[in-house]
Amino acid sequence: HILLDAGLPQNLTIGAFDFEKQFEDLLQSFKRFEEKYYINKDGFSGYLLYKPDAEKVKVDAARRAKKTASELTGEEGKGEQAPKEEEPLYCGYSPLPFKQHEKSLHRTQVESFSEAVDRYFSQMEAKKGENALEVKEKQAVKRMDQIKKDQQQRIEGLEEEERRNVMKAE
Repeated sequence: HILLDAGLPQNLTIGAFDFEKQFEDLLQSFKRFEEKYYINKDGFSGYLLYKPDAEKVKVDAARRAKKTASELTGEEGKGEQAPKEEEPLYCGYSPLPFKQHEKSLHRTQVESFSEAVDRYFSQMEAKKGENALEVKEKQAVKRMDQIKKDQQQRIEGLEEEERRNVMKAE
């Protein structure tokens, strides 16, 4: 963050650092950082980080889970609510708005860093649950397909046996 604020490249190596030309910029950047963040007695707000395209890919896991459950129990349409606006899929959290995130990530500011951490990990846990539900759903569909296939084979076998019995009877 401080290197970028001083106008230095993010991948600057020690050997490439020009002490006489760049030291003053680096020192000023440290001072700005200290004044802005370490002298702040109010505490830090938090930032949730997400990729720009994550806004477009919003999934309402609870609604999908409810729909799947209602389809399996035959209770479709009972007590459905309008879909709510989803949050983007977070890829990180931060106590400060670091410069290295400005170009590649979007951020949402929340009241405190603790809230940012809580929201990030809550979303990760919800995503884990959603993934587990998807795995179970795929397994159930696979089992149903296998049962259908077995039943179809039984039907074909019985039809073949019926044809043989009819031919024997004639």
